[in-house]
Amino acid sequence: MASRIPPSPISLDNKITIRLTGDNYLYWRTQVDPILRSNLLFSFVDGSLPCPAAEIANPMEAEAAATPTIANPQFAAWHQQDQAILSAIVSSLTEGVLGMVMLVPSSQQAWETLEASFASQSTARVMAIRTELSKIKKHDFPNATAYFNKIKSLTDILSSIGQPLRPDEINTFLVAGLDSDYDALADRIGARPVHDPLPIRDVYAQLLNTEQRVEARRADVTLENHHANYSARPGGSRPPGHQQ
Repeated sequence: MASRIPPSPISLDNKITIRLTGDNYLYWRTQVDPILRSNLLFSFVDGSLPCPAAEIANPMEAEAAATPTIANPQFAAWHQQDQAILSAIVSSLTEGVLGMVMLVPSSQQAWETLEASFASQSTARVMAIRTELSKIKKHDFPNATAYFNKIKSLTDILSSIGQPLRPDEINTFLVAGLDSDYDALADRIGARPVHDPLPIRDVYAQLLNTEQRVEARRADVTLENHHANYSARPGGSRPPGHQQ
């Protein structure tokens, strides 16, 4: 255990740049987790490195003047590091959140208090994003790029808060929002096995290609209708510039 406690406290000052508010816990946690882990300090907050005993047996106890126990140097080292972590966590909280952890004695208690307080909110946030994904329709966007970027931005949020979607799940959401003009593309994507989905970059490329064909076909139909309507006028004249 002694080797897991830093010989001198590791400062985390200014490393946590996101301030925790009432509604961004997942974002905050996404930054703090790797900071603690990269500095080998996560064991302080998850409880896997408990506080050492305040005293240990005196190795010199056999001597007549020796006391049976002495102060454990690891106890002081642990407390210094723990308080450095607690200080960093507290410093990253906004006033509206600070009250949740006021007077807690250790970084583990602060961590667990915040986790318990925001657990239901985090779950609700993930569910809300997935629900929003299920309701997105391409016809609500000006083009395929805007539609794709909206879905991609939401899936990126899920990834950033530790709830990433599998590639096949992302493809499912993309396909679900397409109209019947994209049925052929939907069939190609759906035909791929779950363990080998079409890469997202390929889905985007095929989405753009399909959109171009759909728009070209619609343009042809519009032009044909225009010519038909023009020819139906009295005299049956063709629109200017029309080639026989």
